[in-house]
Amino acid sequence: MNKLSNQKGENQRDKLLLQARLAQQTQRFEEMVKFVNMIAQEDGVQLRREEEILLSSAYKSLVGNKRAELRVLIQIEKNERGNQTPTQNKYLMKYINKIEKEICLRCEEINSLIDRNLMKNVSDLKQKILYFKLKGDYMRYYAEVLKTRLLMYHMREQSYLQDDDSNHSSNRDEEDENEQALSNFEFKEFEEVNEEALFAYSEAEKLSKSELALSNPLRLALYLNMSVYFFEIQDKVKQAIQIANEAFQGAINNIESENEENYRDCTLIMQLLRDNITYWNEIYQQKEYDQEY
Repeated sequence: MNKLSNQKGENQRDKLLLQARLAQQTQRFEEMVKFVNMIAQEDGVQLRREEEILLSSAYKSLVGNKRAELRVLIQIEKNERGNQTPTQNKYLMKYINKIEKEICLRCEEINSLIDRNLMKNVSDLKQKILYFKLKGDYMRYYAEVLKTRLLMYHMREQSYLQDDDSNHSSNRDEEDENEQALSNFEFKEFEEVNEEALFAYSEAEKLSKSELALSNPLRLALYLNMSVYFFEIQDKVKQAIQIANEAFQGAINNIESENEENYRDCTLIMQLLRDNITYWNEIYQQKEYDQEY
């Protein structure tokens, strides 16, 4: 009976895997997420390598598309600030809020999946590193949404302060109170999510130092994303440069020991690290110059 039950379970898993592959090939990422979630939510499941890749790809594609949509709308809001009617602004902000919620929900979803299902059944430390890395990545995206929202709030406030229209100002008392309360709540939420991202990246970093070679693509991807976190979320440019530079230099000294597949992945990530280091150094030097003068 157990043998038949296991066989039936494997057949169902293979069907879900096939559907996830088809959804990926047709770029139906919502469905792809659904299928890989059904696999990951099975009791006692340990994801195979292909399933891990599909899980990462599904959420990366879905959330990545939504982040791109959000950047477009935020740029529109920035460009049109002060030129829109209240009705136009209302619908633009409503759309922005809708996409923000979708991103945050997906980030919460994959983190819950990792905590409740995947992390419980990990037997391989490389898997554990991957899951901590994913938690760090999606908490970073969540923090990115909250940070952008807070920045938009402060920019709107600056815009209103520069507006001398007394009629416009007199109608803002209640709106000010509501936005200020929302801003305070979101700042606390941002701090919590920020701490979760930092904790996840730190745990992944500890494990990677003992388990993965300096040129291992997973380790390099972790350091790439962690350095982006320090640059974009923490605003710590010097620390971001240091993390990226150490990862890059370590990989250079060890890359020849990697197999062909890892070598290819490694060089791609190293290029991204080098590009970021160059760009961030320019920003850091400009900041240093501005502080002097």
